[in-house]
Amino acid sequence: HHHHHHYLTMASAEVVQRWAEQSDLAAIEGVVNAAYECENDPSMGGPEHGFKNCTRYIEGDIVRDWENRGDGNFLVLEDKASSTVVGCVFIKWTEDAAEFGPLAVHPDHQGKGYSKRLLREVETLARARGVAKVRCVIVHLREELVPFYAKFGLVPAGTAEFPPTHASRLTRPVHFVVLEHALQ
Repeated sequence: HHHHHHYLTMASAEVVQRWAEQSDLAAIEGVVNAAYECENDPSMGGPEHGFKNCTRYIEGDIVRDWENRGDGNFLVLEDKASSTVVGCVFIKWTEDAAEFGPLAVHPDHQGKGYSKRLLREVETLARARGVAKVRCVIVHLREELVPFYAKFGLVPAGTAEFPPTHASRLTRPVHFVVLEHALQ
């Protein structure tokens, strides 16, 4: 009996991955902003990362991103029982790489391996597509991400300029670090 019950619990707690649809945008925005808001908490490093406000999506950014996504899209993790999006990663394709970001898992669902699952899936999709590498771009002030991404083979490959169009969101100069993982 015990085993059977355990199986039912697992089944109801099923988290599936799928590509986002337009109807998911509000949920995705909520997850991403909640994840980045946590980083806005002074105990988590917050505004000294250089942003006035760590809310990732403001003023309809996400809808604009969605409309300009080309062949990119959000991969979402959905808790089937509650139809809740618990994590997501945006993936777009360049000639040589799968570029991802933002990657976010809702604070209420962190520590369950969802970030790892999303990153592994990016890699799987990249291999299937036949691109040479996986790439992401992080703000240079978030050094704590470097060892995390290193576990997935993503290592610093250069820097990039913060878009001047978004400079109003900054409290101090920021640049990006480009991380890449060359797929064998």
